[in-house]
Amino acid sequence: MTGNKITRNLYGLYLWNFGQCPLPKPEILRLSDNTIQDNVRQDIWCIEWNL
Repeated sequence: MTGNKITRNLYGLYLWNFGQCPLPKPEILRLSDNTIQDNVRQDIWCIEWNL
């Protein structure tokens, strides 16, 4: 995920059932040159597997 602007939402980036929190290494999930800010609840919310 690169070059995105995620602002003024309820959640900026919501990762549900992702399997790993905090976010994994950049080789698995690359976040770069993004603007994730001013979201109501949380900018980045990661929830692990729900078994």
